[in-house]
Amino acid sequence: MVRELWQTRDAIAIDSDIAPGRILPDAALVDLALRSPKTDADISEIAVGRASRSVRRYQREWLAAMQRARQLPDAELPALTVPSDGPPPARAWADRDPWLPSVLVHARAALGEFAQDHNIPVENLISPDFLRRMLWMPPAEPSLESISAALLKLGARAWQVEIAGPIVQAAINLPATVGLPAKFTDG
Repeated sequence: MVRELWQTRDAIAIDSDIAPGRILPDAALVDLALRSPKTDADISEIAVGRASRSVRRYQREWLAAMQRARQLPDAELPALTVPSDGPPPARAWADRDPWLPSVLVHARAALGEFAQDHNIPVENLISPDFLRRMLWMPPAEPSLESISAALLKLGARAWQVEIAGPIVQAAINLPATVGLPAKFTDG
């Protein structure tokens, strides 16, 4: 519903040479979709407030857009959820490996310390998503070279890898440095 209204609003905006948000603000567009009027009378009841003029002025277009949305087959509707290819939330990491949350905390702390010492935002050193992905699925042999290559493949820039690579390597190899059993150090 929102997509059809959005596209209709964009078409009206192009024809009128007016910014889409001036035709109908986003909040009003979503409200219209949620209320889903089917007739002129239904839409007149909704047309209250700042957006009422636009709702009434283009009511035929809005009603047509909502009718198109209602007629879409299920196969053409957007997915309700998008499958994630990333790691689960950090709070669930201990279920996989009890030391994994400690590795994440260590990496974040070391990156935060470096960022503070150099007066730059920590997220400029490495994307938080890249860090989580790297720690969740580290290379089989967590050497600086393999970690650097994996960070580059994720999309990190060379200068970020140069700074963050050794920090991430130290975090990944943390269990080995504190004398954990082999099952925690096999990657």
